[in-house]
Amino acid sequence: NSTPHFGSPAPGDFIYEDVNKDGKVDTYDYQPIGDAVPKGVFAWTNTLNWRNFDMNIHVSADFGAQVSQGGEGRFLFAEGITRNNLHFLVGRWRGPGTSLNTPRVVVGNTYNASGARPAASNSVQNTDYLRVRQIEIGYSIPTKSLTRLGISTCRVYANTINPFTFTNFYGWDPESGSNGQRYGFYPIYRTITFGVNLGI
Repeated sequence: NSTPHFGSPAPGDFIYEDVNKDGKVDTYDYQPIGDAVPKGVFAWTNTLNWRNFDMNIHVSADFGAQVSQGGEGRFLFAEGITRNNLHFLVGRWRGPGTSLNTPRVVVGNTYNASGARPAASNSVQNTDYLRVRQIEIGYSIPTKSLTRLGISTCRVYANTINPFTFTNFYGWDPESGSNGQRYGFYPIYRTITFGVNLGI
């Protein structure tokens, strides 16, 4: 039809905006999308004590940043045919009346097999998150119970790093990445540690 298109699209491909209104969609219609610099950051650390128990907690967050989730753009093209894919492709366009958000899948050896899919706003996501970075809970055994063992202090504890992240970002990690992209980076790990601190 008369709607301006980029490349040689087929049904199920994106329709791109003719930003400069010249009747065609080309590189002159490119424009910045999103801002990878967060508008605000937050951190909170506290230590709580009650009788012989103690707890240390560290929480951080940032909000207002948008990044390119490169994995979405790549997986739309089933590159190489042999790779696992992301869950959102289950709801891809498969004919009239199906998805208006996820286009048809194109099989090919390039990210732009149809010639109709340059990077676009569909792969830009908000990275707002709140992450509990560390929680440690400890118990100090009363001194009178330790004296006859020749021990002055004994504290047992459990520690966990990165136990919870609250975010709507569906990639591996809203923090990992560079240059405004979140793709090809190993996600942060979660650890649980148990230990004993002894004083003699």
